[in-house]
Amino acid sequence: MGQQVQETSADLLDADLAQGDGAILLELWAPWCSPCRAMAPMLEDLAGEYAGVLRVLKLDVELYPEVGVRFAVRSIPTLILFKGGAEVARASGSRSGEQLRGWLQREGVHAPGASVAAIVADPLARGAFHGDERLKSVLHARIRVQAQAGQVLASRFPYWQGGKGSISGALTYGTSAEEFEHLTGMPFSFACALEFLCSNWTADMVDEVFGEIQPGADLHDVAARLMCNFLSDPDYDWPVLVADEAIVGLLETWLDLMHRHLDKQQPDAQQWNALAMQLAYLRSNDRDPYRTVQDHMCELLGLLSPPPSHDDAVWVNALSIYGVYLNFVIVEGQLGWSRDDFAFEGVQMHWYLARERRQPGGRFSDAALAEAHRAWQREHGALQRRHDLLQKQAVAYLPSVTSRLRAQLLQLLKDAPQVVRR
Repeated sequence: MGQQVQETSADLLDADLAQGDGAILLELWAPWCSPCRAMAPMLEDLAGEYAGVLRVLKLDVELYPEVGVRFAVRSIPTLILFKGGAEVARASGSRSGEQLRGWLQREGVHAPGASVAAIVADPLARGAFHGDERLKSVLHARIRVQAQAGQVLASRFPYWQGGKGSISGALTYGTSAEEFEHLTGMPFSFACALEFLCSNWTADMVDEVFGEIQPGADLHDVAARLMCNFLSDPDYDWPVLVADEAIVGLLETWLDLMHRHLDKQQPDAQQWNALAMQLAYLRSNDRDPYRTVQDHMCELLGLLSPPPSHDDAVWVNALSIYGVYLNFVIVEGQLGWSRDDFAFEGVQMHWYLARERRQPGGRFSDAALAEAHRAWQREHGALQRRHDLLQKQAVAYLPSVTSRLRAQLLQLLKDAPQVVRR
């Protein structure tokens, strides 16, 4: 990198973060990381463009792995924004220059002399539907027709294919977080909150939700608040379902930090990092099938420690994948699933992986995979049929959980403030 972006080290980092009154953007990277190298010229341009209001630092986590541990870095590049020496936001993965500027704008960091037009170019600057009642009407009508046609389906992740898909995919005819925000004026975290409801959407459900979204509403905190409600709901016996006192204790810590975060009390970054490291320590290294529920809870809490202001991959994983899984755990617990029932799919995966490793080249051919399926049925057919029946029962009972989540979402939408115009 050039002279605009400054190198730092583990020894100098705290002093560098304490310098000046402006914001500081720290990139945690490594020389072997291709996305890191691709972002280098963008960060260089950014450092020059924001000179005087933002300093850009970079630190090589390969040279200083202790810093990666300190900040609970799970992937690189990771960008961490500091104000007054405290972490206020972070993002991971590659970003375009436009995405970086939009992210900084959402965090209140604007280039010197930035025009009002440039600031408003942020797709979320005017709130839901860009503050336009007509856009709301158009999108509402479109998604309602799709729901009536049975095209808006429950999913573990956003998708759109063959004229049908999940609700966020149906809104944009695709899965791009950037396109969702540009079209709807709503944060992608809210799209993931809709996926978290895990419903085949009816026209009535669409009317309920869209009826509560006011044009210009600020929905940035809705996903995080919905997850807080879910994980603190007194009707869900998480201590019994998780069956691990240490993880239950960390869940209580997470809820405390989240409530402070949502109340704008900004918990210390070190508290979030300490929590993330404890959660990582409690995850099983070999995907122990009998720790599946525990691992999913650790993964979800770790991803949201702290909740990112804008990171589509984190929100998809936290809500659409781990969150939806825990929706099913609630139902399965109510249906009396045993420890073996919860472990069944993991046991099955380990059985197939062990068999695959014995194949030439360590991969199944089509014929070998077909034989593996037959062998599994011979050895475990009765258990498989029982598990399939249990899963059908869980799907049938799932609306008891998702209807409760939808009611909570509707209340959050009613309470959502309007975007503060800058």
